[in-house]
Amino acid sequence: MILIALLVFVLVLAVARNGSFGPVVAAATRDGVRWGGIVGLAGFVLGFIGPMIVVPEANQGPMLGLFITGPGGAVVGFVYGVIASLLRGDRYDA
Repeated sequence: MILIALLVFVLVLAVARNGSFGPVVAAATRDGVRWGGIVGLAGFVLGFIGPMIVVPEANQGPMLGLFITGPGGAVVGFVYGVIASLLRGDRYDA
């Protein structure tokens, strides 16, 4: 699951950087990948460590960060980064 999400992010970034989409889409994709990494990492850490602190006897607690909050945070962060970058589109005018 994590490898699939990482592969999708890398492919999207490669297409945006090397494709003929223009500087606005390339910058929006870079911002999306940046925010996806930040929010995904935060979601992973909170989902992995949080259940170990709250319910230490649950042996499947860290899987929350691996399968739900990490990839979910990466997707939410990517969408936020793209939308925020496109709404700030005036900084890409040459």
